[in-house]
Amino acid sequence: MTAQLSKLENKFYKACDQIIIIDRKLQDMTQRYNTANKEGKRCMRYNRRLQLVTLEGVRAAFYQYAEQTAEKMTELKCQLQGEEVSTDDESYESDY
Repeated sequence: MTAQLSKLENKFYKACDQIIIIDRKLQDMTQRYNTANKEGKRCMRYNRRLQLVTLEGVRAAFYQYAEQTAEKMTELKCQLQGEEVSTDDESYESDY
């Protein structure tokens, strides 16, 4: 089980690294889009917008993958510690 946990941690950290890289690319692409917008270059603006949308979709996919991996890591950690895993949102709502 600890081997599984370390594999999941590796995958999680790699996904987080990719999210950071994609965020940097998004910032750069946003700056390029704004420049094309200011200069009135419609073709460039359209191309940049398509690239922005694609990068945002890829980032969302990586974020979702990292979130699922984090949940699996939490479940494994709890199993290793012998605790019961509760991932229901209702259990959190009853506390408030």
